[in-house]
Amino acid sequence: MSYTTQTVWTWWIAVYLYLGGLGAATLVVTFLTDMYLKNHRTLVLWGAFSGIVMLSIGSLMLFIHLLDPRAVLHVINPLVLFRQPHAWIAWGTQFIIWMMWWGLFYALPYLVQSDRARKVPLLGAVLRLKLMNKLSNKCCLRFHKTIGWLATINGIG
Repeated sequence: MSYTTQTVWTWWIAVYLYLGGLGAATLVVTFLTDMYLKNHRTLVLWGAFSGIVMLSIGSLMLFIHLLDPRAVLHVINPLVLFRQPHAWIAWGTQFIIWMMWWGLFYALPYLVQSDRARKVPLLGAVLRLKLMNKLSNKCCLRFHKTIGWLATINGIG
């Protein structure tokens, strides 16, 4: 075994890993606090928003580092995990992508109820759609703790 310095991965990957872990931890702590300590709409909205932003910026750093659209599509494709189970960047990317979705679904009922969010021009128009209210009430509120636990398990991954 040798301890030579690798030159393939740069500091961009360190930013990706740091923001991925920080964003996932922010979402996990936010959801567990909301589920078991105190229901708090503002905490969920800020925690989910900041966690998703950190995960997005971290993923952007990875995709910029890859600089090849085929490589980005390869990392995003969930089927890669079955063909190459040793591809850790692909695993991390899948966890991040699903964590962003769980974060959005968990925060959606709070977002639909928020007066401040409804005042934002484009977001308010989307939140006023009947489809968004149905999705929020029938899916997200009904399975709120399940979504929170899926996000927690995913965030730990």
